[in-house]
Amino acid sequence: MVDQDVVRSVVRGQYAAGSINGKAVVGYREEKNVKSESTTETYVALRVLIDNWRWANVPFYIRVGKRLPKGGTEIGIHFKNAPGVLFNRDQGGVRDGSQNVLVIRIQPDEGVSLRMQSKVPGASVRIQPVKMDFRYGTSFGESESRSLRTAPARCDGWRRYAFCPQGRSRGGMEIY
Repeated sequence: MVDQDVVRSVVRGQYAAGSINGKAVVGYREEKNVKSESTTETYVALRVLIDNWRWANVPFYIRVGKRLPKGGTEIGIHFKNAPGVLFNRDQGGVRDGSQNVLVIRIQPDEGVSLRMQSKVPGASVRIQPVKMDFRYGTSFGESESRSLRTAPARCDGWRRYAFCPQGRSRGGMEIY
């Protein structure tokens, strides 16, 4: 990666003073035990490309930081737009939210959602956004979706999620 790629593909920053739920909060440099001239990042966003034929020209976006408005882990797959000629309109480079997106939510609200552009039934060519959403907690109960995350087990000294590989546990799972 050359310097120009880094400038185009990486954003770094620090959180500033503001408010959370109406309560004033200090910026990173005003935090206890942080030097006022600190340049330590509290936020990083990356646009990463994998250099092989299978993932050519497919960007992966990674965002991580402290004091973000929303916490969680999810995978967002943004599909390429359909050729505009199919729908009698130009969609070249559209980035207005009309792109088809598949989101796999890993935590805290496990599930899958698909936002897509769909043709409205009828003779006219009208496209409108449609969202399909599956939330594990809503479908199967919140307590069931939390049980796997809150029941870690110890298997041969390694911390693993609730299930140990067959024959690897010592006298069953040790919940701690």
